[in-house]
Amino acid sequence: MNQEEQVLQVARNQIEAIIQKDFSKLNELIASKAIFTHITGEEQTRDEWLNQMKQGRMNYLANEEKKVTVQLTSSTKATVTMENLLKARIYGFQNTWPLRSVTQLEKIAGNWQITASQSKLF
Repeated sequence: MNQEEQVLQVARNQIEAIIQKDFSKLNELIASKAIFTHITGEEQTRDEWLNQMKQGRMNYLANEEKKVTVQLTSSTKATVTMENLLKARIYGFQNTWPLRSVTQLEKIAGNWQITASQSKLF
């Protein structure tokens, strides 16, 4: 796999792991310092976001990828922009949200990890 394919695989694996509620995998894929910015503008650390999922406040159910681009910005940094239809129950409201997520990744100790992600509706 080339660098772009590796980066894209990490982004796709994260979505699969949130649907499967695989917190061990999410801890591998997401750097401990990562910040997530939700469609509301609220920012959460990785651990805050994972705790919301563990408590059932954010429950991801299904995903349909619509469009994706990968950009390597250096040998250790990359950006993945994805447009997905993400079915989820967030704070009691279930919907399928059309999300455009811009995810930053960094190669840390030889592995690509997510360091930030910002989602908006498209």
